[in-house]
Amino acid sequence: MHGLWYASINHPWQAPDEFLHYEYMRILESERRFDLSADDRSSVVQREIAESMWQFEHYRYRNRATPSVAEFRSSDFPLGKDVFTPQPPLYYLLSIPIYWSIQSLPVLSQLYILRTFSVLLQCLTVLLTYKLACEIFDTNKSNIISLTAAFFVALLPQYTFISSSFNNDNLATPLVTASLLFSIRALKRQGSPKWLGFALIVGGLSLIAKRTAIAIIPVLLLVALTSAIFWLKSKSVLKRTSGISVILLAGFSILFLFWLILASPQLPYSFARALRLGTGALSALAAFWKDPGKLGNVNWSWWFGQTFESFWGRFGWFNVLVAPNVIKLLLWFSSLPVIGLVIGVARRVKTHKTKTFWFKAFALSLFCLGIVITILSMIAQYLIAPEWYSPQGRYIFPFISVIGILFAIGWMNLFPSKYQKLSFAIPIIVLLMVDTISWMTILRFFYS
Repeated sequence: MHGLWYASINHPWQAPDEFLHYEYMRILESERRFDLSADDRSSVVQREIAESMWQFEHYRYRNRATPSVAEFRSSDFPLGKDVFTPQPPLYYLLSIPIYWSIQSLPVLSQLYILRTFSVLLQCLTVLLTYKLACEIFDTNKSNIISLTAAFFVALLPQYTFISSSFNNDNLATPLVTASLLFSIRALKRQGSPKWLGFALIVGGLSLIAKRTAIAIIPVLLLVALTSAIFWLKSKSVLKRTSGISVILLAGFSILFLFWLILASPQLPYSFARALRLGTGALSALAAFWKDPGKLGNVNWSWWFGQTFESFWGRFGWFNVLVAPNVIKLLLWFSSLPVIGLVIGVARRVKTHKTKTFWFKAFALSLFCLGIVITILSMIAQYLIAPEWYSPQGRYIFPFISVIGILFAIGWMNLFPSKYQKLSFAIPIIVLLMVDTISWMTILRFFYS
């Protein structure tokens, strides 16, 4: 119901590039091939979208006089902009059967029905986050960490906003979360080939859902490497051989990474185009690690500020932002679980040195690597082309389950054990308040 509420109050096409995602799905359905480009764009579909925008008088939010549909299309929304590049197709392929069943409906009705598909994916992510936390902390009961993590994912305003729109971001997140869940099961079973196989398959599917899932690759590589170490102790010749093969693959991967850093070769055009980069992207990035002083010219406070705001409460095409005082509150609210994490780590390193503790610490550190690599990838893209890539907190959402679990652990460590229920109640109450402020901000912008 929460997701459907956001889907209903969010004006049509107002989520990031929502009209482009819809058009891409329509063109993929009609062309039936994956190598789409700007030449394949449909003026018919664009006009349908533009007319529905005009129907909602979106030009008023740009303080413009009433334009014609053609003027509206060319000036207020870049429907004719050459931004089409081949997209990972899985989200669109799953959406096409839904489209077949509703294609006779008006375009706005189609959009709202397609949005419900994304809402269901958020529900799946919430469930998988709960299961992931239970798996890490070895309980199937409704413990505080699992519940707090699940509620964090369910109530984070920006994630709910994106998840209530037609956007291929929404499939990558549950797939990455499922891959992490299967990875934990593999590690707990000393490199179970079955669960490792599930993790690799689902992780691979996430890569054909959204590019922002790319950080799952090094995470799964390390999971496979850890599993390979277990296999070396096995009596099975097949397992020992597989373990040696995985270790060699990991070694070659590391050497290849160092070669990319040192040589900075030109990227193949098709590969660069798929990543929405220039062929000389690595050379542009190499200029910064060859001359680190250039990093001082970057406005880092602005970059992290934009990322923080767009992670919590900067909504849609018009960048509808919650009040500055709310952003300040969120900054303090976010810092408290970080302090709790530091306290928890310091306390447990001294008092708990069991295998169980170190396994949990290793698993969480491994998953945190995904967040770190995602943020580093965002920074790299910005350094390569600052005029094209603006910081977007939603790019971290594939690993939102890990953020939710860390958030829950941090709050739990702020309270003595006899007051643990407060570590659930207080952050959830604040999240509910922030969520209410967020959707009221959206309502006020579009409907006042």
